[in-house]
Formats: sequence, C-alpha cells, structure tokens
Amino acid sequence: MIHGTLLGWVGARSGGRRACMLAGVTVVCLLGTAWGQSQPARGLKLETLRVIFREESFAGVNANDAAAAFKVLGQTVGRIRGYEVVPEVSVVGTESEYLAALKSGAFDLAVVDPWVYVQHQLEDVVRLDFAAEDGAGVHKQFVVLSRSDSGITNLASLAGRSLMTLRFLHADLGRRWLDTALLEAGWGSVASHLKEVETAIKPAGVVLPVFFGKRDVALVDAGNFRTMVELNPQVGKTVRPIQTSPPLPNVTVGTRAGPWESEAYRSAVVEAMGDLASTPAGRQVLVLFKIKALVPVPVGYLDGVRAMQRVRGMTGSEPTKLPVAVVHPGGS
Repeated sequence: MIHGTLLGWVGARSGGRRACMLAGVTVVCLLGTAWGQSQPARGLKLETLRVIFREESFAGVNANDAAAAFKVLGQTVGRIRGYEVVPEVSVVGTESEYLAALKSGAFDLAVVDPWVYVQHQLEDVVRLDFAAEDGAGVHKQFVVLSRSDSGITNLASLAGRSLMTLRFLHADLGRRWLDTALLEAGWGSVASHLKEVETAIKPAGVVLPVFFGKRDVALVDAGNFRTMVELNPQVGKTVRPIQTSPPLPNVTVGTRAGPWESEAYRSAVVEAMGDLASTPAGRQVLVLFKIKALVPVPVGYLDGVRAMQRVRGMTGSEPTKLPVAVVHPGGS
C-alpha cells in the first residue's frame, strides 16, 4: 500500500478529515468551504480538480500553502469560466509513489518531475502544457562552487570532499547532472567520489557553509548564486564556480493525457494556468511559487534530461540515490 496526503482547503463545512482512496493510494482528504459543497452555485458547473505533485516540488513551500494556492486556481477557473471547482491535492513523497500516482490516471493536473517523465516515457500519461518562467528563462543552470583558496578547481578534485545542495525537486536535477558528469568522466558517482552530501532548504544555507570554510563545495542554481553575490559581493570574491551544468528544465506543469469527461473543462483549466499572470489571484499563486509566469513548453525543453539519461545508458549505470547526511534549516 502506498501512503500519501490529500490536502485541500479546510473550512467550516468540511467536517474535518476523512479517509479517501486514489487508485489504491491511501490518502487523507480535506475538503473546503465553498469547495466542499455538494451543489454548485446557481449557473456554475461543478467539477473536481485533482492535482498531484511531489513533496519537494517547490522550494520553501509547504503542502498546506500549495493546496491553498490551487484553491485560488480553482476560483479563477470558476469565476471566469463558469465552473465551481472542488480541489483534491495529492502530495506524494517518494519517486515510486509519484510514478504510481501518475500511472493510475487519477489526476487532472500534475507538477511534472522531468527526470521521471523522460525515464519512464510518460508521454501517454501526462501532456506537458507549461514550463515555469522565473526571469531567467524556462531553464535553470547549476553551478558547483568552491572557495578560491581551497585548491578545488575541477570535478576530479571533489574526491573525498563534502557537498552542500538545495533540497527541492528541481535541485535534484542539478544533483543528477553532477552525478552524470562524474560518471561520464570515469570518476564514479557522487556517492563514491565525494565523502558526504548535506542539504539545506535555502540557498544561503548551501553557499554560506562553503563561504565560511565549514564545507568544501556547494551545488546551487546559478540564479540564486547571482542573487547572493548581488546582496553580498564578498561572496562572489571568495566563492567561485568551478563547473556549470547545461540548461535543465524548471518547474513543469501538465494535464492528464487521457480523455476527460469534459474537454471543455480541460481547456478551461489549461487556459486558467496560462493566464495566471493576468489576474491578482493568479499573481499571488506565482509569487508563492517564486515564478514569473507559466509559458508553453518550448521545443527541446527536455533535451538536457534526455542527454543525461543517454550518458547513464552508455555507462551502464542506473540513476543513483545521493547520500544525504543532514537536513539543515537553511540560512537567513
């Protein structure tokens, strides 16, 4: 049995918690005030919006806040497009739970893990509709950072060192890139080449331990590193990039690829997602998730992921689970 959490907006009419089933997945279902009504308001069509994402899909955003944000999305669909939406947000922890939930088909909207999507060829399960644009495009690049006086100048010199990295889903692509780069160069995986890997929730919690010499190396997305340097130029003088990843996908959103009972409703959901930046409620959702807009997925969007998985096929290596020693609360 797979265990997850199904979250919604809790209100006076919800009646508290109740047990639910999602294609064999045991969950907890919380329904909200206007959301949990059995009858739609006059003139509105009642629909459910089943959302799936992994627990670490968004940096620094907890599941309750995410569920509330999807309530706002439902309100946008309802008020503008004639629907009253009951949200059911399924937050799953592990990769295997996430894959099982997607393959069950019991969802309408998903925050897509690009690695899982490519590895398991989920084109017939999820239709990729949107990529997150955060001011630097729809891709992220990751940098390996070390102190300029550390003697660590390339990936080979990471042997036996300690690594700090961010703890959220799309930072995991950065960790997979580093793992793949080491494998391709013949130095083994992160698990065998480095001494330990620790995670932090905030970029400062990743970079500052290296800045102060308490850890050897940091892996963080280039955008967050640039922001830290702008706020504290001394960081840029002391800590330097020694390796940069190719462009890798940012947050990605898709809808169920199979037939919907109402294709008109599916179109309304997609239109609402693409239109978030044009309404105050939608902009609140974007601010919460730290993205500028959702834009159509461009051609070649997943090329970096496919290239990494080809390398892993050539080396005969399966994707590795990186060793995580400690989870820090992050910097200030």
